[in-house]
Amino acid sequence: KSKLITSFAAGFSGNILYVHERDSYAILKSTDGGVNWTSFSNNSPNGVLAVSPNDSNRIIFSNLNSLYLSTDGLASSSLVLSGVIDSFDSIVFAPSNANIIYAITRRYSFYKSADGGSTFNLLVNFRTNKIIND
Repeated sequence: KSKLITSFAAGFSGNILYVHERDSYAILKSTDGGVNWTSFSNNSPNGVLAVSPNDSNRIIFSNLNSLYLSTDGLASSSLVLSGVIDSFDSIVFAPSNANIIYAITRRYSFYKSADGGSTFNLLVNFRTNKIIND
């Protein structure tokens, strides 16, 4: 069976890798540069993910219209944003400050976290060009 990847992220060492496999309801994790993989259930068939540039155990991942935070390398996770109208297209940690994280949906809603992913706020809706929060 072929695996289709919807998202991929690497930790700062390059040895810890995360892969969101399409239609599998799982995120795969490798701690040895991709030689061996462990599957973690995430209750979503597709999604995107990002790993902190400072801490390979801090991952933000999407589950259709929600965002989750794991601070222990996917051993557990917490819901940090729900009720979003559309699925997430991208999640990015700011290169200069890993406490700042951006996420954007396919319908152009742009979210920001300033606390390492514990909370997210709608920053702007690009479809209406309306700034919501700064």
